This record gives sequence, C-alpha cells and structure tokens, in this order.
Amino acid sequence: GQSRKRPRDELEGAAESSSSAPKLGTAKSLEQLLEEAEERIGELTPSVVREMLKVFQKKASKNQLLRAKFAEEPVKFMDSEIEIYGQMEELRILGASPEFHHILIELGTPSLILQLIGHENSDVCNGAVRLLNDLVDIDSSGPEKATELIGHYLAGGQDIFEVLMGALARLDKGDDAQAEGIYHVF
Repeated sequence: GQSRKRPRDELEGAAESSSSAPKLGTAKSLEQLLEEAEERIGELTPSVVREMLKVFQKKASKNQLLRAKFAEEPVKFMDSEIEIYGQMEELRILGASPEFHHILIELGTPSLILQLIGHENSDVCNGAVRLLNDLVDIDSSGPEKATELIGHYLAGGQDIFEVLMGALARLDKGDDAQAEGIYHVF
C-alpha cells in the first residue's frame, strides 16, 4: 500500500507547536490490513519480505542519524519519521503472513521494533506497538508462530516488558491516538 503523507505546510505547523512529534495520521484497522493482505499475499515472497525489512531498517537508521544531527530542528527529521510510520503500516501485513516470521528474526527486526517503541515521537511509538501486536496476534499468526516470535522477543536481550511499560508511562490516555497505543500495549 501507499504510505499516507500529510501536506508539508501542515507538518511544518506541527513542528512549530509545543511538541516536536508530528501527528502521523490514523492507522488502518487490522481488518483493513487483513483484507489488503489477502489481496497482496500472492505478491509476498521471501525476497520481497527481506527487501521490505531492509528498507524499514534503513529508514529507521536514517531517522536516528537525522534526529541526532538536527535535535533542535524537527522539520529536518519529520519526513523520515513519516517514512518509518508508513513502512510500519506496510509491515503489518506480515501479521497475517506468519510463514515469513523467520525472516523477521533473521534480520533482527524484533529488536528494531522494540527500539521504535521507545521512540520520542509518540506516533512512531504507537506504530511500533501496533506492528508488534499484529505480529504476535494468535488469531492471525496462529499459536505456534506467535509463541515462536514472542519467545524471540523475550530472549532478544532487551526487556520487552520494560520497553512496553516505558511506552505506557509516556503515552497520554487523553489523546485518542495515544490511547490506541495504550490499548495495543495491553
């Protein structure tokens, strides 16, 4: 699918607000993603999934570099956060494709998702929480694949519970978009 981008002037207005975290739009529902997944499932191959994950990693690395270099100038890293968010929305299709979870593990994607749950931008954090939720959803992945992936998260060296509790502490239940992230943490 196409990532949704907001007009640049709207983003710049968001950067001038009190928060350096732009609102990145409304996430698609899991049902919408599953419908899209059914349409695109024939398009997914191991090489396509690897490429999607490598692009995701590159976008996350680019954002990390831009945030470090331009910490006081959010306009300079905003587009990279929109790209990460869009890429996470596209990766949600993998929640309905557990046959590719081994590629996620092989490329270290679980660790990156946990890092993004700790991202300063609450929209990126929410996107990472939703992605994690979709990937470990027993209903779409099946109990065996979901358990395998959850086991990898638990054994990955990062404390998944600490990361999720940190997200809960940062997210504002009074903000509808952030409240959705809180829901997905649980």
